Amino acid sequence: TWRQYEAFCRASGRDVPSRVIDLRTTGGRRLEAGEDHPAVSVSWEDAGAYCRWAGLRLPSEAEWEYGARGAQSTTWPWGEAEPDGALLNAADQSADWDWAPKAKQDYGLRKADWRDGFPYSAPVGSFPAGASPFGCLDLAGNVHEWVQDAYVRSYEGAPRKGGARESASASMRVFRGGCWYYDASDCRSAKRLGLEPGE
Repeated sequence: TWRQYEAFCRASGRDVPSRVIDLRTTGGRRLEAGEDHPAVSVSWEDAGAYCRWAGLRLPSEAEWEYGARGAQSTTWPWGEAEPDGALLNAADQSADWDWAPKAKQDYGLRKADWRDGFPYSAPVGSFPAGASPFGCLDLAGNVHEWVQDAYVRSYEGAPRKGGARESASASMRVFRGGCWYYDASDCRSAKRLGLEPGE
């Protein structure tokens, strides 16, 4: 949460980032996230530093995906049921940015004519019905989550039992889970993206 991340920044002497997000897609509207919302715009390096400060570590990509899909490798953390507003925070009828009409189209799922109640990020743990088989929350939608691994295009050869994948040629790191401005289909547990670690 922002509360936890700001405590880390103060304790480590880092500048406390602003919780104000400039939403360019909404005509310059600005949003200040609450203390119980997930911290965003945190680099991979800073996410790792926070974890070490808290006595933790970022999960490997294999660990994250197993935590989200369980032994049955379900499509979503909650199983195979289509997404709805009780399960995750994704682009739906709550969205009020410029491309919101896209959220009303059919992306191979039921049309997103539901409301999750949050046009932007939601407080951490707002969707207990969307928990994974292990009770992990917020692994679909809301905000992206960094993992340890270097990003390579193919998922083939990814470690299956916990270890993170490193690649001397990879300049990006993996983040998972989708987010509030994505269509729900892009929040599937198998979806993976890469981003420069400093962004």
